[in-house]
Amino acid sequence: MACTASRVRKSSPTKPSKNPRSTPRRSRTHDARTVKSSLASDQRAVFDWYEENQYRDDAGDIFSSEWQCRLTDWRNEFDPDTQNVHDRMLQLKEDPETLELGLFFVAHSVAAFSLWHILQACYELDKRICETSKSQNKKLTQWQQLRPFQYLLSTDIVSEWGTHLDSLSAQVKPSTNIFKKEIAASRLIAMAEGVQVLEEALSILTSVFMGKREAMSCSFWMLDLIREGVDNRCRAIEKHITHHEDSS
Repeated sequence: MACTASRVRKSSPTKPSKNPRSTPRRSRTHDARTVKSSLASDQRAVFDWYEENQYRDDAGDIFSSEWQCRLTDWRNEFDPDTQNVHDRMLQLKEDPETLELGLFFVAHSVAAFSLWHILQACYELDKRICETSKSQNKKLTQWQQLRPFQYLLSTDIVSEWGTHLDSLSAQVKPSTNIFKKEIAASRLIAMAEGVQVLEEALSILTSVFMGKREAMSCSFWMLDLIREGVDNRCRAIEKHITHHEDSS
């Protein structure tokens, strides 16, 4: 009996020490499952909308490993509490350049996905218009690190585009070199194609924002600002393309 009592006394202190360890483990598992379920719901919402509206070419991106990592990071960074996200979105109208794409996705996944495609189209035009030197590539990378409306509403970026387009025109005008003219023509064609991709992305985004305007109080003012950013870029390119064609 003494041995039995001794075993009981020795084993009893270990019981409380197990409980504190087991509770966090269950909590972490629950949190992981909640995040995974939420991500799957967001991905499905995006895919279903694009599928239903016959934009299938863009829909598959949402299930890529790149997007999986991106969404996981956003869910870990931004509080998914509905009221908190709603309150933060309401504050953005006064200072739209503070909007982070991750927060927008947590609030409105389909709309944020369409905005992401707008940004990608603009980034591609950055590459086609600007020089590809090491210093310029660094600048393009810095542009991509800006928040969406910091980037879209930047007059400095549009001005930079103008500088490179002016440089292209200046190189071609006095030249009688057919090879140089063909290179310039190739670049201009690439820019025109890039503009077409951007305009298509804007058309899709407009469809999303208008279709979800009742659930998105930010729909109209955000759409106006996005159109402003896109229009400024398209006008800059069209101006220089027309000018080049007139002087050819």
